Amino acid sequence: MTYDVIVAGGGPAGATCARYAARMGLDVLLLERATHPRRKACGGGITLRVLDALDFNIAPAIEQEQCGLRLYSPSGLVVTERRPTPTGYTVRRENFDHLLLREAESAGAEVVEGVRVIDVIE
Repeated sequence: MTYDVIVAGGGPAGATCARYAARMGLDVLLLERATHPRRKACGGGITLRVLDALDFNIAPAIEQEQCGLRLYSPSGLVVTERRPTPTGYTVRRENFDHLLLREAESAGAEVVEGVRVIDVIE
């Protein structure tokens, strides 16, 4: 099989790239080392700009709505700001990344999980 685009890595950037390319009518193959949903130790913060840039519902991946912040400085100063409307959201990366990968697949990208890219030859 010949592809227009081959994406190595199904994290947020790779899955989003694959999704947009597939929506443009390109034949896309996305190769991902892990099998999703996969454990991801880091958390994720989603700003409202990210939410605006995505044209699908990420509600299944949202863990908590954020309406402010609290900053702790090394000197011990604490700054707190609260807002009446959401400023962003937190997500579990395994859920968010899995959702993005499935959206790429729904757009027409072929997703192959459990394979590792070891070399690229043009």
